[in-house]
Amino acid sequence: MAGHRPQLRDALQRERGLGRAAPLAGPAVSDTLERARTLLRLRRPEAAERELREILARDPQQPMAHALLAYALTEVGSLDAALAAANEAVRLSPDHWYPHYVAALVLRRRDRPHDALHAARTALAIDPTRPSAWELVSRIHMSLHEWWPAAQAAQEGLRHDPQDSALTSLLSVSLAEVSGAPGALAAAAEAVRLDPETPLPHIAYGRAALAGGDPRTAAEAFREALRLDPGWTPGRWLLLLSLKLRNPCHRILYRLAGLREASRGRVLLTLALGAVIPLVTLLVLLLTLGFWALAVTETYLALRLRADPRHRDLIGRAERRAAGISVTALGSGAVLLGAGAALSLPGVGYAGAALLALPVPVQESLFYPRPRGRAILWGWTALLAVPIAVGVALSPFPATADAAVVTGGFAMLAALFTVWPAVLAHPRPPK
Repeated sequence: MAGHRPQLRDALQRERGLGRAAPLAGPAVSDTLERARTLLRLRRPEAAERELREILARDPQQPMAHALLAYALTEVGSLDAALAAANEAVRLSPDHWYPHYVAALVLRRRDRPHDALHAARTALAIDPTRPSAWELVSRIHMSLHEWWPAAQAAQEGLRHDPQDSALTSLLSVSLAEVSGAPGALAAAAEAVRLDPETPLPHIAYGRAALAGGDPRTAAEAFREALRLDPGWTPGRWLLLLSLKLRNPCHRILYRLAGLREASRGRVLLTLALGAVIPLVTLLVLLLTLGFWALAVTETYLALRLRADPRHRDLIGRAERRAAGISVTALGSGAVLLGAGAALSLPGVGYAGAALLALPVPVQESLFYPRPRGRAILWGWTALLAVPIAVGVALSPFPATADAAVVTGGFAMLAALFTVWPAVLAHPRPPK
């Protein structure tokens, strides 16, 4: 979803009258507070900080100045100082909702979602009519993958402001993430109608369309969101995914990606049962081959989109490298497999099969979200080249032909079954 900083500016826009609202500020400082708020909306947090520190030099007990200072410091990345300013605003005015709300925003930026949720709920306990606070609660629940509470918070906020496009968008996204929940697409369409010139409603519409099985509509929505906000970080990935899901084969195989978020206990139990129950063994083998087919499809679609001038920029350096290595492995593997059959050299054939399996670890490295895990997968892929080369080298000699078969077969199975350690190691959504 949209990041923290746009929400900070949106909150300032919504609550712009607070600078004049007792008990947070008196008339003597309201003009300076309004200037600081304007500077924050104009993305000039350093200038806003100077204005606010001038107020606090004259009146250190001014809670609204501390609250806005927390905004400014958050914008420049001084999160420790921002939290200190927010806490001071809460200390000076514990019975007003706004300092608690600001503290929640800062805590969210510090990746402390549970503390942020507590602060936001405290703000709403004081004044439950604030849509911006309900929006924050919804966003925090979404970051925790708590979709129903996120939807409920958005609905509660819409009770107080039915024309709020951000809350309508968040409601749509939350409903889209709940399997079978109706109303996601209708809510997204309403959000677009309310505010067609901001990216969030189009993001919501794209995600609702994607959840509803309409990747073409989703791609158009994500493309519009990127036009409105070229700096939207997840946009390229979501647009790329939508374009890939237009392919029917990829749409079927991509369901396997859900195993990366499945319970580790269930995955381990399935693998353990596969070692002793033939039917489960067959299931594990079919799933493994399904992941291989997904890797091959990812390679094909990346190359196809790279060749399309309209979508070329969506394929980043990592995708280009993975697709290049995968297609080289597939081509070389097919050649070796054919050569092994033609020359009656089974070791060469098994080495070719191992090369054909190599796209699995290569493509898994793209899906893994953490740099260290990606580095391990790339290192493992490079290591698998050793037994493949050894298998080819040993094949022509009768004395080592069996060893070549074993070496090539090991490399093939190791490449194919790389998917399961990767699935187990993949980070799960927070609970």
